[in-house]
Amino acid sequence: MSLYPLAQPVLEPVSVADIQSFLRISPDHDQELIVGLIRASREFVERFTARALITRSYSWTFDAWPCEGALRLPRGPGGSIIALERLDRAEGWQSLSIAPLRLEDDQIIAPAGTIRPDMPRAGLRLTFTAGYGPAAEDVPEIYRQGIRLGVSALYAEASAPESAARGDGRFEALKDWLSPLKAVRL
Repeated sequence: MSLYPLAQPVLEPVSVADIQSFLRISPDHDQELIVGLIRASREFVERFTARALITRSYSWTFDAWPCEGALRLPRGPGGSIIALERLDRAEGWQSLSIAPLRLEDDQIIAPAGTIRPDMPRAGLRLTFTAGYGPAAEDVPEIYRQGIRLGVSALYAEASAPESAARGDGRFEALKDWLSPLKAVRL
């Protein structure tokens, strides 16, 4: 199974000014560093929680549709189904109708008989959107705070590399903060 974002978010859930205020540093201090730390923290939060914070499109190639008919998205919250294709060994990728599919929470439900289970390995490709919305304000505050905590931990390590060498577990606190938000995959 392969999941690829088709584009990076056009903005981050927290701004440089927000982080500078949170860290209590002057507005002209370390702006380029902070931009990179915001992105790294957002990516960590998204990977750890299996959530897309700012809405964007993904392409997901996977082996087969589950027999029970419900497919859990690898990134939530689910927004919309854009396309579904199957791999035909002779003709390449062929479009399938998405009309009978319905999105419920982070699952796509296919009525019985809609998707054949005899597709070749890595035989399906789904294009979908996921995320809380297009604006930073759409992202729940708890995720935004997680990004702030991540930036704080990374900024402290960048400012005092000896603390990173000690391995004092700053990111462990972030994992604890995010654990209740982590999507459980069975």
